[in-house]
Amino acid sequence: MIDSHCHLDVAAFDADRDAVLARAGAAGVHALLVPAIRPSTWDALVSWAAAPAAAAAGVRVALGIHPQVVPDLTPAETARLADLPAALTAARAIAVGECGLDGAT
Repeated sequence: MIDSHCHLDVAAFDADRDAVLARAGAAGVHALLVPAIRPSTWDALVSWAAAPAAAAAGVRVALGIHPQVVPDLTPAETARLADLPAALTAARAIAVGECGLDGAT
């Protein structure tokens, strides 16, 4: 089983992130896709996904921007969008996301 969209990188999981991964594995989840929320979180997400516990749990990343944070992007984050193709490659990302489709009409 694959969890195709979970935000295990957010602060709410700081205290028990490895335990969450262990419980997911015990429940039969062998891969998890964690989409970034904003460019300022890309590096930390990629670093965490490469850590031993996350890698062993099958954590993979998607890089992008959640549509709700677009109005709050900093100039540095906006500038980082030009680096998205290189960041995807460097992160060995398997998807682009968040990508804003959840707000489309």
